[in-house]
Amino acid sequence: VVISAAAGGIGSIAVQYAVAKGATVIGIASKKNSDYLKSLGAIPVAYEENIQNALLSASTKSITKFLDCYGSDYVKLAFSLGVKGTAIGTLVPSPYVMIKGAQFTGPRHSTYDDFNTLAEMV
Repeated sequence: VVISAAAGGIGSIAVQYAVAKGATVIGIASKKNSDYLKSLGAIPVAYEENIQNALLSASTKSITKFLDCYGSDYVKLAFSLGVKGTAIGTLVPSPYVMIKGAQFTGPRHSTYDDFNTLAEMV
């Protein structure tokens, strides 16, 4: 799974959760946050680079999931990498996102199982 804004508040939680669930995580962030992402278990990719080429180089398999915690340009990037719309989540909805069929992963009701899963990770 690729996570944009992976060193941010939501992105870093998503990285930790995905790693804990056994996913290979590639995190997009600034170069200065590379060590932080490594400490979370992610493969860092700096947004200052050619992101598409860097993601393809960092991935040993095809990229099948993408979580955008920043904005619609990353959703466009996910589509250009061949990720299907239903496998792209975003916290920042835009008309492009809606038209292309990516999923908006905004607020929802949680269950006690959700909280228990998060508590076990802490």
